[in-house]
Amino acid sequence: MDKDRIIDLVESVILDKLDEVNRCARSEVRGRMEEIDALTAALDVYRQTPDWTAAKRLVLPMTLPGLNDYITAERSHRQSGAAMKRKWQRDVALVMRQQLRQPLREPVIMRYTWVEKDRKRDKDNISSFGRKVIQDSFVKDLKALRNDGWSNIDSFTDRFIVDKSRPRVEIEILEAK
Repeated sequence: MDKDRIIDLVESVILDKLDEVNRCARSEVRGRMEEIDALTAALDVYRQTPDWTAAKRLVLPMTLPGLNDYITAERSHRQSGAAMKRKWQRDVALVMRQQLRQPLREPVIMRYTWVEKDRKRDKDNISSFGRKVIQDSFVKDLKALRNDGWSNIDSFTDRFIVDKSRPRVEIEILEAK
């Protein structure tokens, strides 16, 4: 259901409730008006939200190294960190190429769900290197995005859950209408 249709439906509910107010007892008016005010406020907020549609849901059936692993590689040898990033970027591209067949309409919102086998790694460690590798892969290897700058990626969010049997990274990409 598109945004305009939702707005029309909520507006019709508000009008119906206003009709009910005109027909109800005086003692019920205040409660019903509070309900109408709440619906009107929610509708105003909804009208101001950007109009986004779900574009793609991608699944990376593996966990990625954390930022601490990358820092360790960087400190061990000046080329180790770059080699590690290239390797994982290439691996991500191989998996994503099967799921993402065309460039994305920009700007995009990226919603990451990091599914870990346990809670041993801290959340920032999990997502920092992974996001960098995934976004660079979308730009350099897949050519799905022109760049990963401010005008190309509007925002991103991270969610973290545990699934012992199937650790993975789920990426939902939303694009502007």
